[in-house]
Amino acid sequence: MRPQKHIIREQLIELTVSNREDAWALQQEAGRIFRQRILPLIDRYCSKLAPDTLIRIDTLLLDLGELDPKRLGQDLEEKMHRHLKSELAKVIRRQERTDSSSKGSFRTASQLELLQHFLHTGALPWWADSEDPELLSKAVRHLLTRQPGTIIRQVLAPIREEKYLNRLIYHFSDDLLLELLKAIDRQFFDFGKRLYSDLIALVAVVPAWRTLPFKRLRREIWKGIFYAVTVSDVASREEVVFDKWVVLHLASHFGFSLEQWKVVLADTKSANCVSEENGADGGGKEALHRLQSSLPEAITLLGGQDGAMGVKERERMHLLDEEPFVEVAGVKAAGDTDELYIHNAGLVILWPFLPRFFENLGLMQDKTFVDAAAPHRAAATLQYLASGQADPPEYLLPLNKIICGIDLEDPFEVDFELEDAELEACDRFLEAVIAHAPILRNMSIGGFRNTFLQRQGILSFEDGHWMLRIERETYDLVLDRFPWSFKIIKLPWMDFVLYVEW
Repeated sequence: MRPQKHIIREQLIELTVSNREDAWALQQEAGRIFRQRILPLIDRYCSKLAPDTLIRIDTLLLDLGELDPKRLGQDLEEKMHRHLKSELAKVIRRQERTDSSSKGSFRTASQLELLQHFLHTGALPWWADSEDPELLSKAVRHLLTRQPGTIIRQVLAPIREEKYLNRLIYHFSDDLLLELLKAIDRQFFDFGKRLYSDLIALVAVVPAWRTLPFKRLRREIWKGIFYAVTVSDVASREEVVFDKWVVLHLASHFGFSLEQWKVVLADTKSANCVSEENGADGGGKEALHRLQSSLPEAITLLGGQDGAMGVKERERMHLLDEEPFVEVAGVKAAGDTDELYIHNAGLVILWPFLPRFFENLGLMQDKTFVDAAAPHRAAATLQYLASGQADPPEYLLPLNKIICGIDLEDPFEVDFELEDAELEACDRFLEAVIAHAPILRNMSIGGFRNTFLQRQGILSFEDGHWMLRIERETYDLVLDRFPWSFKIIKLPWMDFVLYVEW
């Protein structure tokens, strides 16, 4: 079982002293006592009073009365013991009563807020536990169980907006996407499940599809399925009409004319196309036979007798692409978020070496990314540098996006997997960076990551630039001995300067 995690967004200690000369020393001492003795106390009481429970407290005010400066640590700890337990218990009981009387509405509202925040911004709200890899999946399953109507109305409403839909597909598994489809309509679930598995099986017998990254093909099939759900004539509940819209999306995205679809299906009727030699198994053959039966009729519906895409279908597809985004109250765009809480803030240490590093990986030429996918691959390599994760979730990557010039609102494109050669290049790069700072001596890659790269920080956008604040630790004194600075970060492809307070 994972240990419970408690997050405090801001803590404020207010001391009133009679002597101004003593104020600074008392302030420093109170801060040290709070970090070393009071925070563990808070953590202990939160775990004891509300185990395995989501509790959000806007404000908790404790008046500790008079404290003796000569025994400040002892007084603070004793009075926190006395006041914190009782006041925290009151707040928790009050929230539990409210949640019980409203049939769990607080937790449901929190899960809905969490999911909406991620799907609209790619980030997590400050109170979410980003170390839980199943956090968002658990939120979806909770909503599907407790309030399926809510998730349909408020979470799936904007799926015609491409960025939103891409993020939904990228992050969630096929099983969870099918559960969402079932919540919309059981018959659509049956259509979508059958067609998705059949189209995936088709990869083995369509030469043009074999070279596509699997994640890209998966994304576009799912987009076609969700697009099909949104069009009005699917309400007829005819499977062939559902198939028609999925085929139309794939044809539009991959540049397949409808005539090419017919050729593909005709070619696959050859026994050679489904032989063991090209990788089709029994399931693939069954899928192929189903598609050979269903898709020609869907294609005929689209193109008419001459096989060309009909004008109405082209117009409908264009309208789908331009469907207005549905705003959800209370959810800000990532660029408008007051603060983003990150766990890889130390990446800024690497900034002066990144242009050459990206060029060596083939992602950049003349300080320009070689294509639209390159910044996303660069962002993924940065996360591997920081944590050793080769396939990170998007919500861990706000700083990566900023460093790589990716708009925070854009979904992290994960149509690829980092290759072994790239991971080896990352390890060599970290060794070279460590060697550039003699003060680090022979520090290991793991030690460098844990000590300096995996640091918590707060990102905010202020007065036309990014600001990153990182809490300083005693061992950070060695950073002052590095032969380069990371107080101001501005790479040629970055839209805004990044200032660092460390």
